[in-house]
Amino acid sequence: MVCILFTSSSVHAQLKVYPLQKSSAPTPEKIKAKNTAARTQELHPRSLPFWDDFSWTQVDEENDTLANYPLDSLWVNNYTVWINSGLGLNPPSINVATFNGLSATNAPYSDQQVANGFRDTLVSQPIRLDEVPEAERSTVFLSFFYQWNGNGEPPDPKDYLRVDFKNDQGVWEPIVTIATDESFTADQFYDTLVQVQGERFFHESFQFRFMNYGRLSGPYDTWNLDYVYLNKYRDPDDRYLPDRTIVSTLTNLFNGYRAVPYHHFLNSVSNPIGQPSFDVFNVKNDTSTLSYSVTGIFTNYKDSIGVTTVEPLGTERPIDGPTGVIYERERKRVTLQLQNVPDRNNMAQFDPDADSVDVELKVLLYTGDTFNRGTNEFAT
Repeated sequence: MVCILFTSSSVHAQLKVYPLQKSSAPTPEKIKAKNTAARTQELHPRSLPFWDDFSWTQVDEENDTLANYPLDSLWVNNYTVWINSGLGLNPPSINVATFNGLSATNAPYSDQQVANGFRDTLVSQPIRLDEVPEAERSTVFLSFFYQWNGNGEPPDPKDYLRVDFKNDQGVWEPIVTIATDESFTADQFYDTLVQVQGERFFHESFQFRFMNYGRLSGPYDTWNLDYVYLNKYRDPDDRYLPDRTIVSTLTNLFNGYRAVPYHHFLNSVSNPIGQPSFDVFNVKNDTSTLSYSVTGIFTNYKDSIGVTTVEPLGTERPIDGPTGVIYERERKRVTLQLQNVPDRNNMAQFDPDADSVDVELKVLLYTGDTFNRGTNEFAT
């Protein structure tokens, strides 16, 4: 189940996505001033599994100095990669990690226009692969989705994305090189599965990293990364995961506008309320059934004092109206069918004497999953 919160007002509007609580999410004390030149890289060895689809990362939050950067709890050397929701085309989940050719200070790596070399790097926190029993080590695989170009600048023929593993001597070994291919399309994410093979990698400080090679003089040669997953009990055909993801933000409530003047909203001849929508993606190799419910939160402001009213706008219903079915690896648009549309004639929702009104749509997406804390497994 995932909670989506959409807010809009006569002054400012934004969409926020709030996943279910995750223990590795940033804590308030981590929201501190960022000094990229002198930042201490803390290493926190962790056990399997390792997973990040970058949807937990806050993006475009003005008061969060760690916004748009990978989580410290999962990654180190993470300020050269940009987390965003705009540079990926048709990603498997909302937000991608973009290797865009700019340093941690948002500057080019070189002032030489034609210079090439390694640029952005994303390094995992240490992982306790020594905890994996010998009999299970052949089942440890790393998977991820990558995209060439997206909404960025296409990499040149000699550019590439590389994956390295750190061995028990602390030496990085190149494992996979993804070279530019003429078959790549800008709007496609390709999934990759890599086995962790060799006893030298099963130590207490195993790490993996992504690096890109390209032009050093600016934001060129874009690669997007998403849905990184390392775990045991996998095999060479394990490209599907028991997950249904949100892959786009909710569209605007006011028929294409994030905000409208309150007087215009109350007196408009046409109905200013539209039907917001968002996209979901089924990462499973099986059909799923999804449903959702919507709650409206209305805060009327008079002289900077807000009064909030909460009203259900719809009971649980299938994502597509009739069945809620989504097939394996299908991307589907969900248009909210509000049984109780926000009503500008309802004074509890829109007080005509208010100076402005904030409207939040709280959408709960139900996947039908049940987590068994005894076995640490999901029943779907």
